[in-house]
Amino acid sequence: FRMAHADALDAACAVAAAPGVPLRQSQGEPRRSAVGGPSKGSTWTPHSFVAGCIAGALSQLAGHPFDTFKVHVQTQLAEPLSLRVLFRGCGPPVLSTGFCAAFALGTYDNLRRWLHVRCGFGAEQPTPMVLHVAASAGSGALTAFLTCPVQRIKITQQVHSGSLAHTVATALRTRSLYRDLGVTMAFQVIGRIVYYPSYVYIKGLLGDRPGQPQLSMPLAIAAGGAANTVSWMVIYPIDVVQTMRMSDRSAASAVQTARALVAEGGVRRLYGGLMPTLLRGFCIGGIQLPLFDLSLAALERWSTP
Repeated sequence: FRMAHADALDAACAVAAAPGVPLRQSQGEPRRSAVGGPSKGSTWTPHSFVAGCIAGALSQLAGHPFDTFKVHVQTQLAEPLSLRVLFRGCGPPVLSTGFCAAFALGTYDNLRRWLHVRCGFGAEQPTPMVLHVAASAGSGALTAFLTCPVQRIKITQQVHSGSLAHTVATALRTRSLYRDLGVTMAFQVIGRIVYYPSYVYIKGLLGDRPGQPQLSMPLAIAAGGAANTVSWMVIYPIDVVQTMRMSDRSAASAVQTARALVAEGGVRRLYGGLMPTLLRGFCIGGIQLPLFDLSLAALERWSTP
């Protein structure tokens, strides 16, 4: 296992160092320690986790009504959508998303830092895109173990209502907190592989390059929103299957659920509720990653002697 791990790491480093691999400045660009880059060879910072918590909690609160509407469309639930209903079930995701985002963004940023140094890049060099992808995949795989029970509880409350205590107790009694971990793993890994590197790439297109001033907030918001929108367009069918599996008590597998959905309404059934999801994705992405940048920069300034 160690040999396979070392070989995979060496391969990633070789690809990152190969000619023609794009080296773009980014959130997490080493030249700018204020946005998560290695500072004086550092491969670890707790600030990424704190900044992720702040960004995750606030962005989730802003996007929760869109998420509730999406779940109602996906499950074809006939219920009037009042303000109370739109924010129903927001407690667990807002409280937990801060922690989950802290873990996801903190893991991503610290993995990127470690890979940057491990692959022999200096503090004045931008992190190659392939290392952003590798760090995103690692972050997604680990984050799935945290988000799977949170999603289970959130979706159950959104569809079936009931108190938080009752929902949690039922999930524990039926041992269903980690139901469909594989689907959640695919959702998290693919989603983050698209989300974080897309943010890096779009920021570069908008002028975020070495030696240049950092992007203005409107451009950073546009980059974050666009990156999350692209990510949701890729992973949305997985999300539909995940939602149906977690809201349904049947024993059907994820593949059987996907086939049943296609048989019910064609491929379009896998994209039901896409528009509110894209709106929510732009809203959350436009808040989360720029706010992560700002929070991380502030924390690193305050901690610098």
